Amino acid sequence: MSTQTEVMTRGDGRTNAQMRPLESEQSPLNRADGSSRFSHGDTSVLVGIYGPVDVAIHKEQIDRTTIEVNVRAKGIPGISERAWEVKLRSVIESLVLGSGFPRTSIVISVQA
Repeated sequence: MSTQTEVMTRGDGRTNAQMRPLESEQSPLNRADGSSRFSHGDTSVLVGIYGPVDVAIHKEQIDRTTIEVNVRAKGIPGISERAWEVKLRSVIESLVLGSGFPRTSIVISVQA
């Protein structure tokens, strides 16, 4: 048996102890009120935030801001995207002081 530790490499040239490169960028979208891009190797997520803006009457909440979250991955959105939208909306509603802008909407678009 060999006493030396053999260093294995992956297809992309990284060793087993190396992570994929992390990258982030702020404000990559020109028309959004706020945006960010996060990449981890070949996986990238782009988020755009729009608002507060006027809200459709059927979505209007008199006492607070309406938070709308849209998640898109590959193709037509399915059950997993809807589940992420519910989770993200729940977290964001706990972070945003919605009483400051009643009868408005904040739209958050997430694209993987």
